[in-house]
Amino acid sequence: MRRRLTARVLLFDPLDRILLMRGRFEGAPDAERFWFTVGGGVEPGESLMQAAAREIAEETGLADVVLGPVVWLREAVMPDMDTQKPLLCQESYVVARSAGGAPSRGG
Repeated sequence: MRRRLTARVLLFDPLDRILLMRGRFEGAPDAERFWFTVGGGVEPGESLMQAAAREIAEETGLADVVLGPVVWLREAVMPDMDTQKPLLCQESYVVARSAGGAPSRGG
């Protein structure tokens, strides 16, 4: 079974508000939308923390982020979006703090 390592980020501002994204799976424009944390796949040669920092920058545009500890690990088997074969998703949830500001999807 193919494995996908991901860095999920619990991104807090100074008021302890968490930033969540809302969307739907690609290729399913009529599907129900859902809430999810910032984050994504760990690329080859990249550490978990490097992936977390990259995903924050890409998805929010925020650069003043301090990464904290991994606070939760999750594994789930899901169908691969491309092949529909089983995919083992291994998620690490990292706490991060930012000074806040308006997110940007420019990255």
